[in-house]
Amino acid sequence: MKTAVIGIVAGGSGVGKTTVLLGIISELKRRGLKVAVLKHGQHFAVAEGKDSSRFLQAGADCALIATPHGWQLTSLTENEADFNTMIAMLERQNPDIILVEGYKRGRHPKIEVLRKEVSTELFTPQTELLAVISDVKGDFSVPCLPLDDAVAQSDFIIKYLEETKND
Repeated sequence: MKTAVIGIVAGGSGVGKTTVLLGIISELKRRGLKVAVLKHGQHFAVAEGKDSSRFLQAGADCALIATPHGWQLTSLTENEADFNTMIAMLERQNPDIILVEGYKRGRHPKIEVLRKEVSTELFTPQTELLAVISDVKGDFSVPCLPLDDAVAQSDFIIKYLEETKND
């Protein structure tokens, strides 16, 4: 059985995807779920002066740093990593769910965040859209969840997980 993947997306930046995602992660963890996150960004930073950064600067293609509290793998590539490859890596950690911030063009189920100060138009294709998280009152063809309610957002996600468990 594959791990459920849900994207948290928006038409542009500054909408509050990360804030929404942080609330959902905290609430899902509070309920005992194992949560993995994949974030798509434009920049990659390794802390300057730390050993992992020094290893990469010296020419290592990847560096895995292990501690008693966990591990972190940093790998440099010429091309952006493939979405399915990243998901497969996270699935090896056996999470209950993988939440994805970004990758808005991918073909996975998504929840779109709308904030009236930024945009009131959806961009996610209906075939991929599970719900909308918004402060906008609109006539959406999917459930619209309150922007500032991580409990309601997490309730929706857990219901989705239960409904798709055997798919």
